[in-house]
Amino acid sequence: MSGIDRRLSLPYTPTGNSVTERFVGIAKSVIVKSLKGRHADWDLYLNPTQLAMNIKYSKLHKSRPYSIVFNRQPNDFADYSKVTPTLSLMKADTKKIHDRLAFAQEVVIPQIAKLIKTTQDNDHARFEKSHKVLKDMYPIGSKVMIVNVHRQSKLDERYSGPFTIKGYTKNKSYILTDRLDNLLSRDVPTQQIKLIQSSAASQNVVKDKHYEVQAIIAHRGGPINYEYLVHWLGYNDEADHTWQTASDFDSSLHIELYWQRRNGNNTKAAPLAKTVNHTIRKKANRDKHSNKNAHIITRSQRLLEAKQQK
Repeated sequence: MSGIDRRLSLPYTPTGNSVTERFVGIAKSVIVKSLKGRHADWDLYLNPTQLAMNIKYSKLHKSRPYSIVFNRQPNDFADYSKVTPTLSLMKADTKKIHDRLAFAQEVVIPQIAKLIKTTQDNDHARFEKSHKVLKDMYPIGSKVMIVNVHRQSKLDERYSGPFTIKGYTKNKSYILTDRLDNLLSRDVPTQQIKLIQSSAASQNVVKDKHYEVQAIIAHRGGPINYEYLVHWLGYNDEADHTWQTASDFDSSLHIELYWQRRNGNNTKAAPLAKTVNHTIRKKANRDKHSNKNAHIITRSQRLLEAKQQK
């Protein structure tokens, strides 16, 4: 009835609802500073924090949000119980209220809208000077990579994929499919996409067959040229296992899982000994230290026994 288009923000995309997220951050920071260590009283600061945000002058339209909504300035922190109201519900005062509302709708709100549009245009022009802005959507059928939103460490992959653009939503986000033509479970915004091949170029490329990895079971070679023995999903015969290099995988996930299993899920495990002599030297050193510690313990025991005898 109000002409409002209800839209939902995309998961892992706070910039899609940036204004709300920004004000949530402001409210949280104000409340945390007001608590002064007494965390149980956070709800007592909600109303004053909201009032402080509503009476603050906005950069967007150079006015207070409170004044725009209620068409008047906020009251000061004073006792108004004994103050006579300036307006009442009498017929003459009703006309004043009507005239004030008409002035707000015909003059104030249009001027506020003009200021908002001017500020947004200036901000966008300044943003375009330092950022790449796409004027058109990536074409359907293009190959893309997407930001790995589940990245937990610097060693995890920054991008996952590749995916194919299947279509667009009404909010100008992308519908993607994987190599098996399965739809991605979520829609992806433009800022999380990196184009790797346009639709025109991808049509001229012969599609390679891709198989799903069940597990990596062995490796050979050195750190520069590791090869991995792959057990493919659905191929249980050992003759179907093949040696693959790291570049043959669409993702390094199974390689990381293999090394975690190989090291007992201990990423800081000590490397294997390079030579037998190196291992013997280590063992000899351990025996030497063990004998030294045993000598110290024995001497301490002798001193203790001598003291007890005295």
